[in-house]
Amino acid sequence: MVLINDVYAKDKQELFTNRVKELAMIESVIESFVEKGVRRHLAFLGLRRIGKSLILFEYIKRNKKEVIIVYVDLKKTSMEPQFFALEYIKKILQWTLNEKEEELLVLVNKLKNEDIFDQLNKFLRDVKERNNFNLINFAFSFPELLSKHLDKKIVVCIDEFQEILGANKYGGIDNIVDIFRSALQSQSNTLYFITGSIITTMEKICLEDKSALFLHLDKVISLYNFTKEDSFQLINKIFKREGVKAPNENILLEIFKVSRGHVFYLTIVCEKIIELTKLFDFGIDDNLIKRAFLIELTNKNARLYNYFNYIFENSLEKARGKTSLKSILLKIANRERASNVELCFDLNKRAGEIQTLLKRLMETDLIIKEGRYYLYRDGLLRKWVRTFFLGIDIDNKTPSKNTEELFSQLEEKYLRV
Repeated sequence: MVLINDVYAKDKQELFTNRVKELAMIESVIESFVEKGVRRHLAFLGLRRIGKSLILFEYIKRNKKEVIIVYVDLKKTSMEPQFFALEYIKKILQWTLNEKEEELLVLVNKLKNEDIFDQLNKFLRDVKERNNFNLINFAFSFPELLSKHLDKKIVVCIDEFQEILGANKYGGIDNIVDIFRSALQSQSNTLYFITGSIITTMEKICLEDKSALFLHLDKVISLYNFTKEDSFQLINKIFKREGVKAPNENILLEIFKVSRGHVFYLTIVCEKIIELTKLFDFGIDDNLIKRAFLIELTNKNARLYNYFNYIFENSLEKARGKTSLKSILLKIANRERASNVELCFDLNKRAGEIQTLLKRLMETDLIIKEGRYYLYRDGLLRKWVRTFFLGIDIDNKTPSKNTEELFSQLEEKYLRV
């Protein structure tokens, strides 16, 4: 439990809500794996910060079965082969031994197994020789090697799996997903759960027939925003934690509407509402909810603003033609959805050029295609774009000037406090 508490903060544990179906599925899959040796690999797909990692953490915390569960976050891991391989093996050992030790050889010594020690020494020689293929191949093979030594089955949870594609740009690695698939296919004591938040990329990895992982994942689970009932439950938990009286059903419904049931957005809006009630003794009503949401959406010091700004800018940085891509995103934000023809007219560009740009945008996962129309995958990101870039308020009626006046008043109150 030492390591799970490092990645799964106590306040997150207290607020964990529902996801009963997903936890039951994981429980069933692991039970079959442990008791019958049946491997059913799972993938969890969903928007960023929707709770994919939390489901894994919650299961690891609750797990009582005789199985080792390892967690690897590729978002925090370099994909340069030598560093990735070292980090991957280190994480396997840390979670297996429930140790925070950072030195690889110190960790492997704790296993007291000469064969594994010798193989790791050979691996470290490959690190010096920079044999990228051998490094990656050994890293993916290591959980199975370890499980046979310990006579225990291992579940490897790989978070933000799409980041693995970053290894393909290094020499000797033509297709890292294919290397992963070869390891997965040859193993019998290792089970995999993967997650991803770049949904378009993950769908290609998991579901397209050209992908090396096609048909190797038994279930691809899409995670969605909370229902109204689950949102109400989470809101009440947040208010109780802060020692604030639970709001009535109308208020609960309004918070659900502005956050659309997205766990992260809902939490941020609730915390801002509570902050405003404590600082200024405001009563909680529809007006305060809208005010809290506006502050978070448009104030450059607010968490929601900074989150959307990071997603928007970081996604565009990864694609070619940032200026043209941004123009398309602004037009789609203004229209809500737009067809190729409409974008050609709005931007005075040819259909082929627009189509190429739209394809790049879909690869960033900022937009999706429904029928002949293109729209934002995340509706609240669209609201942020409309407010920040186009100067249009979230309800399409209030100009941004009103929001600026609101911030000015609030800043004065903050300074007085």
